[in-house]
Amino acid sequence: MSAFGYRKALAAGRARPATLARLTAALAAARRRAGRAGAEAEAMRARVVALRAGAAALVAAHYGVTPAEALDGAQGEERTGCARWRAGAHARQAAIYLVHVTLGLSQADLGRALGLSRVAVCLACRAVEDRRDDPALDRLLAGAERLLKGETP
Repeated sequence: MSAFGYRKALAAGRARPATLARLTAALAAARRRAGRAGAEAEAMRARVVALRAGAAALVAAHYGVTPAEALDGAQGEERTGCARWRAGAHARQAAIYLVHVTLGLSQADLGRALGLSRVAVCLACRAVEDRRDDPALDRLLAGAERLLKGETP
C-alpha cells in the first residue's frame, strides 16, 4: 500500500493494529535517537569551546595578548584598526586551528560548534598554516598540539 493509500486507510479507521504498533515504535525510537544526538552534539560543543579556551590561553602570550583578548571577537571600526585587536585575531585563528587539528573535526562541524561559518574556520586555518613558516610559531603550535592531545612534550 502506498503512503497516500495508507493515510486514507488511517483516516478512515481501517489501519491494521500491528502496523500502527510498528509505526508507533519506530517513531519512539527516532525520538530517542534524536534526543541522544542532541545531547551528544551539546557535549561536543562544550568540549570544543573548552578546548578553544585552552588553546587560546596557550597561544595568547606569543601574540602579546591576554587569553580573554584572544577569545573576544567583538568588531568595530575603532577596534579592527588597533594592532592589539589584530594580535588577538591572530591568536583566535591559532586557537581555531589547534582545535581543528586536535579533534580532527571537519571545518563545518567545528564552525557549528563555535557559532562560526565553515568559511570563517577555513580562512582561520589557512591563515595559520600560511604563518607556520615562522619557526617560533611552528614550535609553539607543535607544542600546543601535543599538549592538547595529551601527549608528553
